[in-house]
Amino acid sequence: MDSPHQAQQAWQHINPLLRANEPRRVVIVGAGATGVELAAELAKVSQRLGRYSQAAHLQIILIEAAQRILPAGPVRLSEQARRALIRQGVDVRVRTRIQRAEAGCLFTANGERIGSDLQFWAAGIKGDDWLTELDGLETNHLNQLKVSATLQTWQDPDIFVIGDSAECPQPDGSFVPPRAQAANQAACHLATQFKRRLKGRKLQPFVFHDGGMVIAIGHNNAVGALANNKLILKGRLIRTLYDAIFRLHQQVLFGWGRVTALILLKRLKDILNPHYKGL
Repeated sequence: MDSPHQAQQAWQHINPLLRANEPRRVVIVGAGATGVELAAELAKVSQRLGRYSQAAHLQIILIEAAQRILPAGPVRLSEQARRALIRQGVDVRVRTRIQRAEAGCLFTANGERIGSDLQFWAAGIKGDDWLTELDGLETNHLNQLKVSATLQTWQDPDIFVIGDSAECPQPDGSFVPPRAQAANQAACHLATQFKRRLKGRKLQPFVFHDGGMVIAIGHNNAVGALANNKLILKGRLIRTLYDAIFRLHQQVLFGWGRVTALILLKRLKDILNPHYKGL
């Protein structure tokens, strides 16, 4: 989802399913961070709504073409997340490639038909088509602009590109991953490089330093890979770390004043909202 409008559209499709008073199936294609977090959140919502007689039960299927979910993360992190999703009732399917999608169903490369009431495509990141229409600038198959290690386009050194729109090479032959922390690091790096350029000094290459990965698995749980992926943790403490990282992203956009107000309003809402008492 690239805009608040798309998020609202997604909710308008989810909301009727939760009120259907009968089982409904949601299929999510792509088990990266987005797909895993969406599956876990919907599973938790479905469990909570199960307390009410008129609520629907959501059958959630998470599909991944790779050998495991969270293929960009360490194996131990993927396994922790897979077990947590299964405990929440999510049907996790790996090594399953979707060949085509139609209204109400998906077809795998093996010919299997998977029916669904709602489908989400979360398999990978692709740049906007207009990036390929910029005269003279080279793009890859994902519509990313090809840049050098200094974040300058190959054809025009006066044009810099960062974030998901850039294919930036790294010393080990890989490319900077399309992740929020990579875009944040690139922005800070580029700010210092502009100062060097104004002074006539040589630009330094951008090298991404992986700060780890934290994935939310429902409301009160998360799994994380820290310390160069050597430390794999899970539980409520990691979920607190996840929330803190989220607030730091908000702070970059809105400032600490607004973020503090958002935190206080959320706490107040939790206190004042009525709580369901099971019989």
